[in-house]
Amino acid sequence: MSTANALASAEGGADFIDAAVLGVGDRGGTAALEEVACALEVYGFDTGMDLTLLPELAEAVARGFGVTTQPWKPIVGWQANKEEGWGHRDPGDPPESPMGIAGEAIGRPFESIIGSNVIFKQKGSDYGGAGFVADVLDAEGRPFTTEELERIESRIVDALISRKGMISEQEFWAIAESVLGYSSALLRSP
Repeated sequence: MSTANALASAEGGADFIDAAVLGVGDRGGTAALEEVACALEVYGFDTGMDLTLLPELAEAVARGFGVTTQPWKPIVGWQANKEEGWGHRDPGDPPESPMGIAGEAIGRPFESIIGSNVIFKQKGSDYGGAGFVADVLDAEGRPFTTEELERIESRIVDALISRKGMISEQEFWAIAESVLGYSSALLRSP
């Protein structure tokens, strides 16, 4: 609510907004500077701030107060401008789209990632099917055996464990190519 109230105040003509980095203030509910500043910039207000420095500033404040920033914290969390899977926002969508507005404001482009939720969500569920990996390989027109699919999924699990629970699309294809022995670049349309 504090970010919404800060934006409403700016739209109402306020000259100053009370905010603090990470929302660390003298009480709960203080607006987070990084959220307010990015929202104001995106909506056409000139904050006079270099927004690209906000993640570094937030890290310094977190260290200074001995707190850990949640990975999903808007703007400054390491997972803030990543979306697992497709359908909410794709990398080519305009910055005004809801899933990428914050990252665009600070110069951190939207990144589509692949995580355990995407890899195994469909497998064995009411949605049926072999799951994400099989669907993507089928869409590429690349045949695979059950053994190859299991090896790809196993290597993806190993990668997810070692990389904060996510891998990039490029890492996904590197794993698939290492098992299947082909270059996805040859099969994918530009």
